[in-house]
Amino acid sequence: MSEKLPRKPWSDRQKRYDWFRLYNDFLGHPKFRYVARQCSMSVSEVSMIALALLRTANRSKPRGWVRDFSVIDCGAALDIDPEKVAEVFRKLEELGWIENDYLATWDERQPDREDPTAADRQRRRREKLKLERAGKSERDRQFTERDAPRYWLTTEGKAVAIRRLGITATAAELTIARWIREAGPLVAKLAEYVGAADQQGLKGDAFRNGVGQMLALARKEATVGPPLPLGFVAVGSAS
Repeated sequence: MSEKLPRKPWSDRQKRYDWFRLYNDFLGHPKFRYVARQCSMSVSEVSMIALALLRTANRSKPRGWVRDFSVIDCGAALDIDPEKVAEVFRKLEELGWIENDYLATWDERQPDREDPTAADRQRRRREKLKLERAGKSERDRQFTERDAPRYWLTTEGKAVAIRRLGITATAAELTIARWIREAGPLVAKLAEYVGAADQQGLKGDAFRNGVGQMLALARKEATVGPPLPLGFVAVGSAS
């Protein structure tokens, strides 16, 4: 386009890349929207022309140079009038996106040399994510062991109490809350007992007493241990 010299000289040491970075704010960039209004074009058309400029800059020597950009080739590739492509180029120059046939932010956004600390930062990031995933798994396990039975009691268990005791939702909620307080750390056992009483088809007082008796037995076992299956056995021989 312009006959001005590129901003930096060509160097044999510069790497060639088959790819380039597409930064986060590329789509819908304010400058592209402004140019689209000025040229009576769509934002997508201007964005595609800008993308073609990035591609040209990436293939040039030095990278970032768009002096070899062809408005005819670009227009043919994108099915856009070459004069419109040239108009977009000029507007981007006016806005400072292109300076002296060089993309103004190329060096900042597309460095030839990678950050030497990038690998170490990625390693630390992977380790952090691994620890976070491990912590989440542990929290999920704790929820399953501790909170899942309580959640079941306050939802499914409440519905069972309504059905089996023939009481209102409020009364069932109070009943479940009282049982949970009485169960203490044995909430998982309580959930088992409510489910078992439901499967046995118990209703009314039979359901209430059955759950209460099983819970009382579990609390007793937690305190003094389970009863011996054969009772007390004398040790030693009779004389």
